[in-house]
Amino acid sequence: MLACYRNMLSCYLSMLACYLNMLSCYLNMLSCYLSMLACYLSMLACYLNMLSCYLSMLSCYLNMLSCYLNMLSCYLNMLSCYLNMLTCYLNMLSCYLNMLSCYLNMLSCYLNMLTCYLNMLSCYLNMLTCYLNMLSCYLNMLSCYRNMLTELKPVVIGCEGAGTDDEVLVEILASQFGGKLEKDIMSDTSGHYEKLLLLLLQGNREEGVNEGKIEKDAKDLFEAGASKMGTDEEVFISILGKRSHEHLRQG
Repeated sequence: MLACYRNMLSCYLSMLACYLNMLSCYLNMLSCYLSMLACYLSMLACYLNMLSCYLSMLSCYLNMLSCYLNMLSCYLNMLSCYLNMLTCYLNMLSCYLNMLSCYLNMLSCYLNMLTCYLNMLSCYLNMLTCYLNMLSCYLNMLSCYRNMLTELKPVVIGCEGAGTDDEVLVEILASQFGGKLEKDIMSDTSGHYEKLLLLLLQGNREEGVNEGKIEKDAKDLFEAGASKMGTDEEVFISILGKRSHEHLRQG
């Protein structure tokens, strides 16, 4: 029995040794699991560090992108500034052109005013010339009147007294003035007025009153003038130039 007890004790000791070995194995396994856990934790820390690095890199890329965007915004702002400056220069150029146009318009106005003043001066000179010509005409007329008075002095002498010496007047007018007056009348007058003066110059006016023609002459004068549009000058010239003054007063 002692041997049995020894064997059992040996078995128990063997079993205890097995348990101890198993415990050692479990501890070794636990140590392995802890080592693996530590490795996993280290790997997780590495992954976290890598993630942090990636995030840092992403932040750097985003910062770089922000910098590029800011640079782009700066370039765009600079471009906008350059465009605004170009617009300002163009507006200034437009203003200068408008000012130049205004100066040219003012110059044109001054030239037009100068032209107007020159035209006015020309008009004044023309008026002065006209006045001088009129004065010359008046002087010529005065000279003509003086000459006429000188030449008509014999006529006045023939008309003085109680009656008129018609033969003397006709002789004087025919001898001294006939040809000259006819030429002057033909050169200075025209139309019906010329015909009337030439008819009067001929001295063919009738004498006395013709009773049979008074009513007919009055009717002819009325029909030639007041009774229609216009005037029949030939009738007026024929009657007024040939009938005597007494006959015309009777009519």
